[in-house]
Parts: sequence; C-alpha cells; structure tokens
Amino acid sequence: MRLLLTAFLLGLALSPAGATQIDFTPHVDGLISNYIRPSMKAFEQQANRLPDAVSHVCNDPSKANRAAFAETLGAVASAFGKVSFLRYGPMLDEDRLNRIAFLPDPRGIAQRQINKFLASDEARSITAATLKDKSVALQGLTALELIAFDQDTGVTLGQPSPDADIRCLYSKAIAGNVAAIAADLKTAWDDPTGYSSVLLEHGDANPVHKSGQEAMETVFNALPVALIILKDQHILPVIGKGKDAAKPSRLPFSRSGNGLTYIAASLSGVQGALKSLQVEGELDDDYRWVPGSIDFELRNAVALVSKTTPPLRQTFQTSGAFETLSALVLAIDSINTTLTKELSAALQLTAGFNALDGD
Repeated sequence: MRLLLTAFLLGLALSPAGATQIDFTPHVDGLISNYIRPSMKAFEQQANRLPDAVSHVCNDPSKANRAAFAETLGAVASAFGKVSFLRYGPMLDEDRLNRIAFLPDPRGIAQRQINKFLASDEARSITAATLKDKSVALQGLTALELIAFDQDTGVTLGQPSPDADIRCLYSKAIAGNVAAIAADLKTAWDDPTGYSSVLLEHGDANPVHKSGQEAMETVFNALPVALIILKDQHILPVIGKGKDAAKPSRLPFSRSGNGLTYIAASLSGVQGALKSLQVEGELDDDYRWVPGSIDFELRNAVALVSKTTPPLRQTFQTSGAFETLSALVLAIDSINTTLTKELSAALQLTAGFNALDGD
C-alpha cells in the first residue's frame, strides 16, 4: 500500500493541468502559511515534551508520572493526526511518515520486531541516533505504545520487570527520535527554498509541478485520500462484519486509549486544511455552498467521534461505539463524494485514482 500511495502522489504531481484560469498559487500559499506551518510547529512542540515524560516515568513510575506520560503521548498522537495526512514532500522524504507511526499493522509486524529487538544486545545501547537506522516499525509512536502500555491501556513503562531498564532506554530513544523527526518536518516546511518553493514556484524549471494547478492537485487530492485511509484502513477493520466480530484493538493508538483522539484529530486536520485553501471566491454561484457544506459535515463527524467514551478497548460494547463508527463511515463517504464530485469538479481539478485500490 505504501508503494501504491507514493506512486499515486507522484502521478498527481505529473498529471496535465486542466483548462482553467484560476490562479491557485495564493490558495496553496494560504494552506502552507495558515495550516501546514502552524500545525508542524504544534507537532514539534508536543513531540518535544515526550523525552522528559519518558524520563520522568522511568525514574519514578508514580501514578502522577504515569498519568503525565499518558497525557503527553495522547497530545503527541493528536498533533500527529493533524499532519499525518500531508502525504507529500517532507512527510514522505526519509520515510518520515512510517517512522513516526507504522500504520496500519494488521499482522503485528511491529510487535514481533520489538520482541526480537528487546532480546538483542543492540537494545542495551540504543539511542535516538542509532534507532533512526533501524526498521521503521521500531522507531515511532506505535512502537512506544506497544512497549509502554498493556493491552488494557494501562501504563507499564517504568514498572518493575526483568527488562525494565532496557524498555526505558529504548523508550527514550524512540521519544528522542520522534522529537527529531518532528523538528525536521518543521524546518523543512519553514524553509522558503525547500518544498514550499516546489509548490509555489512552478514552471518549466520545476521538476514536479509545471503549473499552479498541478501544485493545487497535489495538496487537494491528499484530502480525499486521507478520508479513504481513515475509513478503509482504520475504521472498517474495527467494525468488521458486525458488532460481535468487532475489533477495537485495530484502531490506531487504541492501546494507549488514544484511538478516538487520533481519528478526531485527523478529521479536524482535513477540515482545517480545506478551510485554509479559501477557494470559495473561485467558485461559481452554483457551487459556492460546497466548501461550507464540507466544513459542516467534517465538524459533525468530529462531534460524532466525541460522543464515544474512551478508551475504546474497554468501552466498545457499552458506549455505542459500533453504531458511532458505522455512522462515521457513512459520513466520510458523503464528505468524500462532495469533495471529489462537487468541489474538485467546480475547481476543474484532476482527481487521481484511488491510491488504495488493489491493496
């Protein structure tokens, strides 16, 4: 799937521009200035809290420090959710997306690799600097969640165990690695000569985007792809074929009790990104209602998620989560239809094929 998604994004960048007179550059610039850069800054700020939170709970696994660590990881997961859908440029460079969170992982690859790694001599001297060269499944928030929480969402990091010291050393390496990746993302987006210029300074000399429309298609099409991934990879595997067969543990970050937090943040991120594009003024009167309608539906989707009580692994059968997530699937389908059939057409943008087909 990861290779297919990369190919999808490259295909968008190289697709021919449609016949339109819209100058998309101010809209892409608005996305970068008003959404991407502030969101990357917020992610960096939250990620920078993680190393201290790990150190505190490892040095003293008191109830207060365990709660503080859990809260910090939740804040990082939320901030990540608001940028994880920006699947182009810096997020894909150096495989940063998978290094931050190895998702989805239906076959439990990360857990097997972690078990093997913890039993190795390398685990006894691991640092953030050496971790970045390891498998992506070992590097990020999803790995930290597996070694720091039990299956009932309780914090076990720092608790007495035969390998407690190794787990803490490894956790510190992960925390430092995630903080470093977040800093690299912020720096990359802040650099006016970096990927921002690839999106904004298009033309024959630009190897990726020959026109403003091509740049707009790259950033715009990331939005429906984000919703497809949320539905197909993260929500449908949870609800499965029915309530009795549901698997709440398949929700990202459910082990730490942050599954709903991540889903809500991702939806909120799509909403914020679309709003920052400010395309209403480019639309004919017949279509001017579309952005507001999508914004309304996304806000309702976030509110729908908030009605379910976390942690989902413990509350799924009693909180109406199955019904809520089933309704969320329908809401996402409706939003995506409006995005791809109404707004994309109104802006005369070329939609890419479904990056997840054949996965």
